[in-house]
Amino acid sequence: MEQYSGVAGMKKIWKKYLALFCVLVCMLSLTACGKEKKEKEKVAYSEETADFFEKQAKEAAQSGTQYTVDEVAQQWKTQVISYIESNFVSAERSELEALVKEDEEANTAAKSYLDATKGIGAYKEGSAYNVEIEMSDTSLDATGMIEFEKRDVSFTLSETTDDSGQSKLTISFEKDLTMGEILKKAGMNTLLGMGTVFLVLILISFVISAFGLMSGNESKSQKSGADAAAAKTPEIPADDAPQAETDVTADTELAAVIAAAVAAYEGTSADGFVVRSIKRIEYSRQRRV
Repeated sequence: MEQYSGVAGMKKIWKKYLALFCVLVCMLSLTACGKEKKEKEKVAYSEETADFFEKQAKEAAQSGTQYTVDEVAQQWKTQVISYIESNFVSAERSELEALVKEDEEANTAAKSYLDATKGIGAYKEGSAYNVEIEMSDTSLDATGMIEFEKRDVSFTLSETTDDSGQSKLTISFEKDLTMGEILKKAGMNTLLGMGTVFLVLILISFVISAFGLMSGNESKSQKSGADAAAAKTPEIPADDAPQAETDVTADTELAAVIAAAVAAYEGTSADGFVVRSIKRIEYSRQRRV
């Protein structure tokens, strides 16, 4: 144990007590903040819902009954729970099955309850429904949870009112999925999506291949037509083809010789005519008979 003497020892002791007091004050403040936050979360409603509950409380106050907004909300939740229990949870399963068999379209809520509660055991008596309500001037939406032996069942109740004042009530039930069922469902959705993508890609590749085959057939038909046209055209032998004429006018010696030969043949002088053009014609080696 530490030993203190005089005024200095007393100051150290008071500093320790003061620090401990500050720590306690901080802890109490945090606890109070946490409680206040929980209370706020407990009574948190949407703006439209809070306005509706406040309106209901004011109407009750005019008749001499004082209700808070939370009490009004609890009354609505109690009504929803009572309706679900009396019409579905407490009803005999055989009665609901008879209603569905009689008219399935008119008893979709009963069919939804039967499908959701099939094979999940009995209802747990006294279980909390955890109802949440959203209200507006023309609709009521309530969601909650029903506890059964093997798993829970969630429900959604919606009541809407049209312009003529007629209301329509729809209720649906859904079985809560286990983690394995959620993973299985996600895997099936993934396989279905990937399978669809691959099937579309395979179909596109087949279409592209069909276009290639069509273009190949067209090119083959064009080539065969060109070959047929070439076969119909007669070929002219190289020896029978006319040969091009060669202009040899520029050869002066050849012109003089030709002029002398013509003059000798005619018996005249070469001065009487002029050789103006000389063309050489090449004949085919083979002569036609």
